[in-house]
Amino acid sequence: MKKKSRKPKQPSRTPTITTTTSPRSYVEIIDSLKEEFAQKETLYQKKILFLQQALQKEKTLALMERQCLFQRVSQTQEEQEQLQSFQKATIQKLKKENKKQKQQLLKQEKTLKRLLLLINTDS
Repeated sequence: MKKKSRKPKQPSRTPTITTTTSPRSYVEIIDSLKEEFAQKETLYQKKILFLQQALQKEKTLALMERQCLFQRVSQTQEEQEQLQSFQKATIQKLKKENKKQKQQLLKQEKTLKRLLLLINTDS
């Protein structure tokens, strides 16, 4: 058998492309990058402004909700106080009426007793 001779492989050489850029094109690249940066910066500033406005609206809504809740609580407290005072007044009125009725019943009882005595004594 014959041995095959092997040749050492050499790395393939790819030609490197070198471009020479003129100073003028560097200035154009820098200017375009500056313009792109300025556009992105204004876009981000607009986004920041929008988010700040949204945050302010949220804060305002939260404050309004808090005020409404406080107002509701104070209204219910006032309503409870009014209801309690109305109930007290009603109770006092009913007590007075009850007292008057008791007095009338006592008077009627006395007159009935007198009548019974008169009837018993007459007969």
